[in-house]
Amino acid sequence: MDYTTLLIGFAIGFIVAYLMFKPKSGNVSTKEDPIAKRRQLAVDYFNKNEEITNDQYQELTGVSDSQATRDLDELEEQGIVEQIGITGQSVKYRRK
Repeated sequence: MDYTTLLIGFAIGFIVAYLMFKPKSGNVSTKEDPIAKRRQLAVDYFNKNEEITNDQYQELTGVSDSQATRDLDELEEQGIVEQIGITGQSVKYRRK
């Protein structure tokens, strides 16, 4: 096998790999971060309202009960909201 054949084989392999793995839109990532989007929805909500419940957060963001709980817990850990109440229907979240 001569070097020309080897070089052509390498070039073809490189082109095929590039075509298989190149970004489709031209950008590496055009997808918006869904967690950041939900966080912004919550902050906007708090600009108009004092408190939010888990059910209200679910309706606002379109997430499940468990995801709403995780999101609100994360907002609490970040110091954005504080939890009022301990468990169940009486739990509300208020912006700090």
